[in-house]
Amino acid sequence: MALNLPGDPTPRPSSPPRMAEVAPGSVGFSALLRPLLPDGPWEHRLLHAGGTRFHVALAGHRNPGPLLLVLPDVGRTWWSWRRVLPLLAGAGHRVAALDPRGTGATDKTPHGYRACDRIRDVLAVAGALGAPVVLVGHGWSGLTARAAATRVPELVAALALVAAPDPARLQGYRRLTGAARFGAVGLGPSRLARWAGWPHLPTDAPCRVGLTDWPGPQRAVAPLRHAPPRPVAGHPDVPTLRLAGSDDRLLPCLPDGAVRLEGGHWLPEEAPEPLAMALSGWLSGLDLRR
Repeated sequence: MALNLPGDPTPRPSSPPRMAEVAPGSVGFSALLRPLLPDGPWEHRLLHAGGTRFHVALAGHRNPGPLLLVLPDVGRTWWSWRRVLPLLAGAGHRVAALDPRGTGATDKTPHGYRACDRIRDVLAVAGALGAPVVLVGHGWSGLTARAAATRVPELVAALALVAAPDPARLQGYRRLTGAARFGAVGLGPSRLARWAGWPHLPTDAPCRVGLTDWPGPQRAVAPLRHAPPRPVAGHPDVPTLRLAGSDDRLLPCLPDGAVRLEGGHWLPEEAPEPLAMALSGWLSGLDLRR
């Protein structure tokens, strides 16, 4: 089924995207962003695509094969994939975890949070990183990944949906969107700190300002305010893997053909090892040479 995205013209060729490796302490990142970019078994990159600056955390970049572009659930950042990145890289894969528009170190633009905008962002980032890529979408971002693969399949080699609602089952979509909206209400600084696992808010002024006055949290949940009553559907013509948590209370009805993993909705953080093994095992059985 072809996608019908009102007001979304066919993308035109743009200037070649620019990507640069930037150390968190360099001038490429402001003081407010540095706490969001901790050191680890990854590299932080900035790329410019579609007029927006995106941040990705890249691991295993010297490994062969197509790159896995992993997308966090709505309102979350690349950090939710932090435990999976080194596991996939250690299994021989190249992987990049994206900060979507409005989150983390990616630009916080005043507009661009509709479903069609999110799809366009993912396709632009895929092109900047070197398509075709393997798209891996968690939760609400699974719908974005699915629509992107349907719309421009030549940029997507394969698709993995992690705890993502089935567009054919409206109840799961509404449950996931409603829960995310409810959870975003009243996320003050103290609750945000507990949610992030911090025992207390940083005492230095730049961080406190960043967590209280910075528009990031509002931008992060902006897609929920623009969520259509029905998900953008489609039938991607690419190899597709569906993974679901056995104890996912947000999506209790497993999608048809889904592989069940022990855990709830937040599989990248609850079950990083089984998730990485499932993804790597699935990829090993695919011929992704194009």
